[in-house]
Amino acid sequence: MKVTQLAELLGAKVVCPADREIACGYSCDLLSWVMAHGKQDMAWVTVQAHLNVIAVAVLADMSCVIAAEGVKFPPDAVAKAQSEDLALLECDKSAYEICSIMAGHIQNGLRLICVFIDLDGLKRANDLYGHTFGDLML
Repeated sequence: MKVTQLAELLGAKVVCPADREIACGYSCDLLSWVMAHGKQDMAWVTVQAHLNVIAVAVLADMSCVIAAEGVKFPPDAVAKAQSEDLALLECDKSAYEICSIMAGHIQNGLRLICVFIDLDGLKRANDLYGHTFGDLML
């Protein structure tokens, strides 16, 4: 499946085009976990949209990053993704809905991995002290 096909299935906005092939899907918001488990040609679903997300996706040579739940990528992240030929999609659907749609297309050779982690107060810690501190909390 190509990034443009997935964007159409999701009703997602293509913020940064790069029509690569997608081999599998992944949903996780913990950057260190994604760094350890991210794969080449993966479509990554997350509610994070900052520059470190772009860096992790490029490090793993992912096909695209999908910002779920109406999250928007800031201009600096879009510019970096464009320079790295990384597709960015913005979608109003929840990560669960996006994963459900992707899972429905497993028969087309798409694999899906979902990891949901919830920690009370993590958003506040990230906002106050930064994402590196938040990752250390987890």
